[in-house]
Amino acid sequence: MTKCRSRRVVLRVVCLGLMAFGLQSACFAQLNSTQDKLSPRMATFDNAEGETCFSLSLGSVDADVQRPSDVIVFVDTSASQTGVYKQDSISVLQGFLSSLNSSDRVKVFAVDLDPVPLNQEFSSPDSADVQSSIDNLKERVALGSTDVIKMLNTAADSFPKAEDRNRNVIYIGDGVGRAGLVTDKSLSKATRKLVKNEIPFSSFAIGPDRNIELLAAIANHSGGNVIADVDQPSSLDNAARGLAATVHESVFWPSSAQLPENIASIYPNVCPPIRSDRDSVVFGKVTSREPITLQLSGKLNGQKESIVREITPEDSNIDFAFLPSLIDVASKNGGIRLPTVGSDGVRHYARVLDRTSDSMANLGVRALAMNDAKAAATFANAALERNPAGIRGQQVAMAARLRAQDNPFGDTPEPADPSPFGDATEPAAPAADNPFGGNAETPFGDATETPAPAADTPFGEVVEAPETVADDPLFASE
Repeated sequence: MTKCRSRRVVLRVVCLGLMAFGLQSACFAQLNSTQDKLSPRMATFDNAEGETCFSLSLGSVDADVQRPSDVIVFVDTSASQTGVYKQDSISVLQGFLSSLNSSDRVKVFAVDLDPVPLNQEFSSPDSADVQSSIDNLKERVALGSTDVIKMLNTAADSFPKAEDRNRNVIYIGDGVGRAGLVTDKSLSKATRKLVKNEIPFSSFAIGPDRNIELLAAIANHSGGNVIADVDQPSSLDNAARGLAATVHESVFWPSSAQLPENIASIYPNVCPPIRSDRDSVVFGKVTSREPITLQLSGKLNGQKESIVREITPEDSNIDFAFLPSLIDVASKNGGIRLPTVGSDGVRHYARVLDRTSDSMANLGVRALAMNDAKAAATFANAALERNPAGIRGQQVAMAARLRAQDNPFGDTPEPADPSPFGDATEPAAPAADNPFGGNAETPFGDATETPAPAADTPFGEVVEAPETVADDPLFASE
């Protein structure tokens, strides 16, 4: 890794919302093909309304057979992928190809406004056809933007119908798609098309700005993995091997699901695929903590399979206080934007909410310093909405209440006494709009840069396995 690259990575500012997701480690998934089968688990948290929210890991699947795979590799060639990022992307591609099996077949695309195939047929990873595609990438000028939805649709339509082979998509790029609007509807339609054709979509996120939230959502719904570029000497080699390991794992593709009666709601609305190297996680609410039986039917390595999960919900745990906020967000779009790729992804999501909560609490502290108890209470409520267990948010809320009670002038000051000089006095000059300078309408400036400590407990000791969905299976009782 060059010094230039190291400096550029350190200077990246990508902690905007959920884009901070995934930068804490090189990979969401535990890409370990030798690990034991991951067990299901249902963690819960009782919200302020007395409802029981849950986070359910569906566990992983066993797979005795490793089938050869047809692989499409999309390499981002948009304007952001220049210089060191382009060099590193090509290095990851070369390492990935060298880690595949001779029985695997590859087709390489350059992708920006339109996906462009660089070799016309699926060929062996070490074939001259595939190697020439690397030369074409080196000569290609990075221009334009990436149309993410067009890329997903191209992936779904470009595989041969081979029943004895798995299919995989690998994307190397930043996931920033300015060429086309990625709506909830278009994202849902594109990912369901991938699932219908049993195609997991995995990514290596690299670039000056990275939309890891979007890449994680696609991986979550299509049964893939996400690996993020990090400032470590082994980052590129680890990414190449991790992507190859992803291709060689198996995926269970659910086609129907039978839920117990005590599940009141569940997100995503469509059961995600379940992988053999990580768990898949769903969220919702239950009406009771009675043991549940979840029955899934689908396909694994081309064969029909059924999965039964027997799970006893755990007691309410304050470590999962982020669940009400997560479920509220997911309920607005059926969970299509959930970036929770396995239990590791859930932990990252919780950390992001914790950081946001802490930032809101810090704004409340600033408001208290300006004697504005009302604004402090507003920021404290926002902090507690994201993390009801946040100590800092609770402290600011209490301080705001005490400050409001101690104000001897009340919330609304009384009008001044009439002028002793009668009506001849001039009206008082209006107060300055903002005596402290700055823009009062943008209170979130630099305050979001104080992260709260990471929460390591959600699904910490037990990691579960991924899910899949075929056709259009809804999480509904049969």
